[in-house]
Amino acid sequence: MKHLKMKLATGLGLAAGYVLGTRAGRDQYEKIKHTTADLWNDPRVQDKVHAAGDVAKEKVHDAGETLKEKSQEASETLKEKVNHTDDVGEKFEATNNRSDNENADLQNQVKEAAEQIQSEDKRGRH
Repeated sequence: MKHLKMKLATGLGLAAGYVLGTRAGRDQYEKIKHTTADLWNDPRVQDKVHAAGDVAKEKVHDAGETLKEKSQEASETLKEKVNHTDDVGEKFEATNNRSDNENADLQNQVKEAAEQIQSEDKRGRH
C-alpha cells in the first residue's frame, strides 16, 4: 500500500509540474514571440533589411553581367577555334588535289597549323 501511495504521489507531482511548467513555458514563449515581433517591426531593423535586399539585388545584377561577358568571350574564342580548325581541314582536303611535292608542302602546313592550335590550347589552359 505504501508503494502504491508513493506511485500516486509521484504521478500527481509530475502532473502538477507539467501543468505549471506548461503554463510558465507558454508565458515565456509569448514573451519571446512578442519581443521578436517588436524587434522585427522596428524601423531601424527594417531599414537594415531593405538595405541588405538592395545590396543582394545589386550583387545578383553584377554577377549576371559578369556571366554575360564571360559567355560572350567564350563564344568568340570558340568561333576562332572553329574557324582555325576549318582552315586546317581545307588545307588537308586540298592535299588530295595536288602533286606529291605540293602534298608534302600542304601536309607540313597542316601539321604546323595543328601544332599551333595545340600550343594555343596549352597556353590558354595556364
